Amino acid sequence: MLFIISFISLVYNDFVVLYFCGLEYNTHLEINYRAKLYEKLSYLIEDDNSSEKEKSNNQKLELSKI
Repeated sequence: MLFIISFISLVYNDFVVLYFCGLEYNTHLEINYRAKLYEKLSYLIEDDNSSEKEKSNNQKLELSKI
């Protein structure tokens, strides 16, 4: 019984990460990984949006010249 309680406490405190049945989803390592991934994706999306805004502004300037 002591072994089971000790093992469960190691899993609960993220010393042992079990990679099956989705048990790794809310561990510290996976949360950090997702945060970094979302940060990179949001940076790429912001770059795409800013380049689209510049294109639309350039088009507006060209139309105003006509």
